[in-house]
Amino acid sequence: MATSARRFFQVASRTNGCALRPKPVLRLAARCKASFSNQWPWFDSYVPLPQELPHGAVIRYGHRERACVLAPGVEHPDRGLTVAVVGASGNTGRQIAIALASKKKTFSGIGEMTLQFVGRRDGESMGNLIGLCSELRDAYQACPHLEVVPDLESVRADVVIMAAGASLSKKFKTYPELIRVNFPVFDEYAHKLVEKNKDAMVIIVSNPMEFGVNVFIEAGFDPRRVLGSGAFFDSLRFRREIASELNIPRQHVAGLTLGKHGLAQVPCWSTVRLAGFARGEDRMLRLAAMREKGLQGMPSFSEVRSLAHKIRDFAVTGEVLKATGMVNHQTSDLRAALRKYVSYFAGPMYPRVGLAEAVSALVVDILNGRERVAAAQVMVQGEFLNIHGVIGAPIIIGSSGVKVAPIDLANEEQEAILKAAKEVQELQSTVQTLQGLRQLLIKKKEKLQNKGKPTYVGPAINGREVSLSIARA
Repeated sequence: MATSARRFFQVASRTNGCALRPKPVLRLAARCKASFSNQWPWFDSYVPLPQELPHGAVIRYGHRERACVLAPGVEHPDRGLTVAVVGASGNTGRQIAIALASKKKTFSGIGEMTLQFVGRRDGESMGNLIGLCSELRDAYQACPHLEVVPDLESVRADVVIMAAGASLSKKFKTYPELIRVNFPVFDEYAHKLVEKNKDAMVIIVSNPMEFGVNVFIEAGFDPRRVLGSGAFFDSLRFRREIASELNIPRQHVAGLTLGKHGLAQVPCWSTVRLAGFARGEDRMLRLAAMREKGLQGMPSFSEVRSLAHKIRDFAVTGEVLKATGMVNHQTSDLRAALRKYVSYFAGPMYPRVGLAEAVSALVVDILNGRERVAAAQVMVQGEFLNIHGVIGAPIIIGSSGVKVAPIDLANEEQEAILKAAKEVQELQSTVQTLQGLRQLLIKKKEKLQNKGKPTYVGPAINGREVSLSIARA
C-alpha cells in the first residue's frame, strides 16, 4: 500500500499547474508527503552530501531517490537482499558491479535489492565508485539501490564478492608474486568482514583462489558458505573450446574443470556431455575422439607452465599474433587454460566481462534459491578423493551453501587432481612459513623501537624465490 501511495504522489507531484490537479489528488498527495517525511526525513528536504564522510558512514543512491548519507550503523529500511562487491573500484570488481546492476530484472521476484560497492578512502577509489553509481543509474531504468562503502566495518551483506587485490598482469606475472601482494589484503579483509557478515555467502574472485578461500575460512566464515569462482569459470572456458570445435553453442555442452585454478587445472573429459538435440552422429564420434585424446595425452603441469610462459613472453613483447597462434594450435582442453595468457599480458587491463558474467550467474542462482551442479574451489574434508583442504571440486550450490556432488572420474583425472591438491598444500605451507617470518620481523622491529635503538628490519625476504621453490606459477 505504501509503495502504491508513493507512486501516486510522485505522479501527482509531476503534474504542472494546480488547475490540472483535482482537489482529492492534492489532499492525497499531501497526506502521502507527510507520511513519507515522517519515515524518511530526506524525502521532504534534500541535504547535500558532506565534504567529508564520517568514518563508518555510507553514501546511498536509492532507486528513484537522490543520494544521501546513512550514519554509521544505520541500515535503510528498503535495503532488501544485499550483495557487497569488495574491490568494486578495481578492474575486476567494477565489471562485476556492472554485470550485477544490469540483472536487476532477473532479481525482480525477490523484492528490494542493494549493491554495496566497497572501496577505500585513499586514492581515486571513492571517486571511481561515486562515478560508477552515477553511470549505472543513467544506464539502467531498473537499477538496484546502490551504496558506496569506503570502510569495511560498514559492510552488511547476504553475499560478499571478494574482488580486491592484484591480478595477473605485466607487473605480476605469476601466482607466487600475487601471493606476496595479496596475502595482507586477504588477511585484513577477511578478519574485518567476518565480524558483521559471518553468515554471508562468500565468493572469492581474487587470486590465488585456493589461498583466498582458506584465509576466509580461517577468519571464521562457514566453510559451507565460502567458495572460489576459479573452477567455475575454468569449466565455462573448457566448454566453450569444445563447443567451438563441434560448431554448437556452449550451453549445449556440459563438462567440469577441477583441481587447482590456473595452470594446474584438470579438464575432466569424463564429465563432458552434449545436449540431446546436439547429438548428431558426426559430433558424437568427434567428441569421443577428443575425449580419448584428452585422457591419453594429458600433459604434465610443468609442460603446461612452460607453454604458458612462452605465450606470456610473446604477448608482453607485443607479438600478440604469435601468442594467439600458439594457443590456437593446442587441443581444446589446453586452449581453455592458455588463452587467458594472451589477454592478461597483451596490453592494459582489459574488461573482465566473462568473469563478471560468470560470477553474476552464480549470484542469480544463490539469491533466487536455485540449486545447480557446478565446480568451485571449496574446503573438503575427505569427501572428494580423500583430499583434505581447498581444491576445485564438483559441488551443488544453493542459497544454503555448498556441498560436494558425487562424480565418476577417469583414473588419469583422479591422479592429476591429487597432484594439484599436493601443490595447493605445498603452497599453504610456504605461505605459513612466510607469515611466520613476517610476524617475527614485526615483533623484533617493535621490540627494538621500544628500547629506543635503531630499527633493525632484518634481511630482505625474497618471497618470490621461496615461493617458486615450492609453489609454482
